[in-house]
Formats: sequence, C-alpha cells, structure tokens
Amino acid sequence: MTRPTRHGRRLWLAAAPGLALVLFVTALGFGAVALDPPARSTLDGRSLQSYEPATVDSVRDGSWMRTTEAWLDDHVPGRQRWLEAHASLSKGVLRQPVVNNVYVGDQDGFLLGKPAKLRLPTTFGDRAEQLGKDVRATGTPILWVYAPRREEVFDDKLPAAWQGGYTGTKPAYLKAIARGGPVLDLGPTLSDPATREANYWRTDHHWTPAGAIRAVDLVSQRLAGMGVRIGTDTRAYHTVTYPDFYGSLAREVTAGATRQPDAFDVLQPDAWRARICRGSVCNKPTFVTKAAKAKDKYANRYLAFMGGDSAYQRSVNPDPAARGTVLILKDSFGDAFSTYFSERVKTLITIDERHYNKPENIRDVVARVKPDVVIVMHNQVSTLGNVSFDSQVWTDMDAVRARRAAKGSAAVGDG
Repeated sequence: MTRPTRHGRRLWLAAAPGLALVLFVTALGFGAVALDPPARSTLDGRSLQSYEPATVDSVRDGSWMRTTEAWLDDHVPGRQRWLEAHASLSKGVLRQPVVNNVYVGDQDGFLLGKPAKLRLPTTFGDRAEQLGKDVRATGTPILWVYAPRREEVFDDKLPAAWQGGYTGTKPAYLKAIARGGPVLDLGPTLSDPATREANYWRTDHHWTPAGAIRAVDLVSQRLAGMGVRIGTDTRAYHTVTYPDFYGSLAREVTAGATRQPDAFDVLQPDAWRARICRGSVCNKPTFVTKAAKAKDKYANRYLAFMGGDSAYQRSVNPDPAARGTVLILKDSFGDAFSTYFSERVKTLITIDERHYNKPENIRDVVARVKPDVVIVMHNQVSTLGNVSFDSQVWTDMDAVRARRAAKGSAAVGDG
C-alpha cells in the first residue's frame, strides 16, 4: 500500500475545509428543497435566491460562494430573527439613526425613507399636455391630482442632508402637469401639522384610510366645482382593527429598528357597496379582508385596498346613492383612494400605467368608456423615480409596448 506523501497530505488538509463547507451547504440545500420553501420573501417582496449546486469552476471563481451566501440569507432558519437582531443592534447599541437608507431616529416613531433623486424628463410636460388634449377632444374633462409623498409631508423630520428632496422638485412637477389641465394639489391639506400624523402610516409611505378619505372629499369638492357631480356616501364609518402592520419601510429595517408597528386600523362602513368586476361578473370585494388579516408578521396589509395594483380594473356600485362614471390613472396611492371613492360612483375604472400594456391607447379607452371625468393622480416618485413608469403610456401605447417587449419585462415598482 502506497503511503500518502507529505505534499499530498498538505493538499488534502488545505482542501478539507472547502470540501466540508461544500458538503455542509449541499446538505442544507437538500433540506431546503425537501421542505419546499416559498418562492418569494414576505419580508422584502422579492424572489428568493435559489440554491445552485457547486461545480469545480464555480468554486474556483468564487461565484458559488456568492450565490450560496445569498441563498443562506434567504433560507436558513432564523433569517428573520437575525435581521431583526442586526437592526436592533444598529439602532439601539450603535445608535445609528439611519438603517438601510431609512431614518429610524424620529422621536414620534416615523420611519422615513431617503428621498430618491428625481429628474423631470423634457418630454414629461409635452405628454401631459397631449393627454389633456386627447381627453378633452372626446368631450371629457380632466383633473390632475397631486398626491404628496409622505417624506414630502414630513420633510422637516428628515435629516438635514435629506431635506428638500421632494419639495425642491415639486414646483417644476406641478408646472409640467398643469400643461395637461387643472391641478388639485392635496399637499396643503395632507401636510397640515394638526392632522398630518393621522394621514400617513408610521411604517409605510402610503396614506392611511383617514388620509385617503380626506383626499376623496377634496377631489369630490373639486369635481363639483368643475360641474362634475358624483354620488354621495353619508353613512357612518367605524374603525376595524387588524393585526399589526409593518409597512414597506419597517420590512426594510425589520422590527429591530422599528419603535412600534402601526395599528392597521381601517375605517369601514357596515357593508361595502362597490364590487370589482372580472369580465361581466362583478362580485369581488374592493376591500380584501383576507389580506388585512394575513398571519405573517411582515404581511403587506395595504394590499387589502382594491387587492393591490392592477393594470386595468373596473368596479360597479349598484346603490341608488352612487352616481357617475370615473376613469382614474393612478399609482398605489390610488388603491386606498379607489376603495373609498368607489363607494360614491356608479362605475369606477382605474389604470395603473406601470402595469398597463394593452394595445388600446388611453384616448381610445376614454372614447369607449365615455366617463364623466378623467382623473390623473400620482405622487412624484411613481412617475419620476420609477423605472416601470413611462409617460408615453399617455399618448402612444404601440411605442411603449414595443419598448417593453424589447426589454422583456414590464415589471412594476413601488408606488
């Protein structure tokens, strides 16, 4: 029997830790596959890293270790607790006021995201102007509604270096959309220091039911001033409380850096009147209780409003108090808005331009539907800071569809 040489023993000893690591992680990989883990992360909403078996080349060039580390982050039991502990350490022990580009140092418990760097494309105002002309050419009035981003409303709470991120770009944005028609700026009302904390979640960038209802009231008043009358809803709304809500920003920093979750309190009537249609059948609820009650700690409960974003959605309200047909072009702020607005109108059609990929141009939709008014309601980030939004959707769907097909995707970002 040939005895191993000293050189051979050295090679074996040098390779042993790597081989052991490969075997250990491979065993974990088998376990993860056998346990059939979820395809997406509730915590951050993305697809989970899949396990890639080791090859000689991938081990040598380091790519296997990189993908394996990402896989371990997603699948090893306790990942959520580890992330929470890391965030708690960052905030509580290291006294870091910013975690994952989220300001966690607000004394009132608001989590505030770092404002995106926005740029107003030269074509944005041109396309807004063209949309306004196309809509009015059908005999339909148009109203542009400016929905302030939460970090704009609480600009004074942001770190000094972040302030002015959205308030600075707002004047140019308002000027651009005003080329398309009259503008209703919701900012002054929703930013009122006396009520602003009730208008927005502490852990999420969207407005609360109270904020959405204030927006509905303001829009209804403005429409009446334009001669567009919709229905009324004089019923009493009561508060229904669902499990704790860790909104989009709390999911980024986890409970470890969140002072406390939001109480997911939803203002509701005794019975929702409007129903979402699928084809000719209109029986889907506009408020999805199952999403509001989801058991996962980090569930996105905001999806309860209209079931989340949809490319094209129609709802009807058979109640005699409901009146009018309205078409809304909107982002995710429009989900909560539409839930309450649909309780007042006979027919509500919503289009999320980030999803919309039908061959029918917006002007053709308006001509076919013949709404009493078209509302374009957005915040700055959904139009200027979202790669999935293309203002050419307003004017030329053929060009947009061709460009999206070339990219191979029409993914939707956060609104």
